[in-house]
Amino acid sequence: MTENKENSTLKIWGILGILALIWGSSFILMHKGLDAFNPYQVGCLRIVIATLCMLPFGLSYVKTVPKHFWKYFPLVGIIGNGIPAMLFPLAETHINSATAGILNGLTPVFTLLIGLTFFGISFTWSKLGGILLGLTGGTLVILGGSQGLEGSTFYALIVVFAAMLYGLSVNLMKRYLNEAHPIAIATFTIASISIPCLIYLIYSDLPQVFATQEAALPSLGFIAILGAFGTAASTVLFYHLVQITDPVRSSSVTYLMPIVACLWGFLRTDTENITMMQIGGMLVILAGVYLLNKKKVEHPLDAVKVQKSE
Repeated sequence: MTENKENSTLKIWGILGILALIWGSSFILMHKGLDAFNPYQVGCLRIVIATLCMLPFGLSYVKTVPKHFWKYFPLVGIIGNGIPAMLFPLAETHINSATAGILNGLTPVFTLLIGLTFFGISFTWSKLGGILLGLTGGTLVILGGSQGLEGSTFYALIVVFAAMLYGLSVNLMKRYLNEAHPIAIATFTIASISIPCLIYLIYSDLPQVFATQEAALPSLGFIAILGAFGTAASTVLFYHLVQITDPVRSSSVTYLMPIVACLWGFLRTDTENITMMQIGGMLVILAGVYLLNKKKVEHPLDAVKVQKSE
């Protein structure tokens, strides 16, 4: 029993580490994609490429998905993939990628806040302290100065809103799709929003971009990496993580992501200016998420599983 518990803990932290590396690097990949494409093209290309990567693996799971699950795939797909895929590149037209990564560290705070309010996660004072610290840290990042945010608080708030959507989507996934295979969830949530993305790309100025922009092919390469790893592979890993643990603990991957995002920022001092107040805000966010993860968050579905096993 102890050995299995230790293996499970190592597995959880291993997935967290991989996701932190992939998602922490996704902000700089989005930034590179913006060298040639507009924010909506970056988001739509990311979704379409991710769908093409996932479909060969996911189609074999079509018959295994219960009928009542299908209505939730578009909902989780739009909230957890589609809208954030557009919001992050849009925000990065006015704030740097490191700042976006730091602010995304608010995701577990919103995951818990939404879980407490709508999904029956139990309340503790340490969780409240974590929420307050996380919100305080996010405020410090937003107010961190014109160097990091380039004077645009509005675009920083776009990232905060995207973090809220992530918090909602992980709670929805845990509540309504927890019994589906992670590959099936990842494939059909992403594929459900790929058609509107493809239609937008067809009617956008994509051919003109390739004809006139020298950076188009390199930017497409960065977006392809983003779609294949930052969306397709990482979504499978993340949904598996949500299934074997709770929403808040799984979303705590975002407190490791700012570290990776900041490392990229330090390597790109020509474009990625980070202020000391922003670094302080990141540390406050990390302290808040530490409180959120100090004890395992009890989720109603986990209690049901324990009763079944007994």
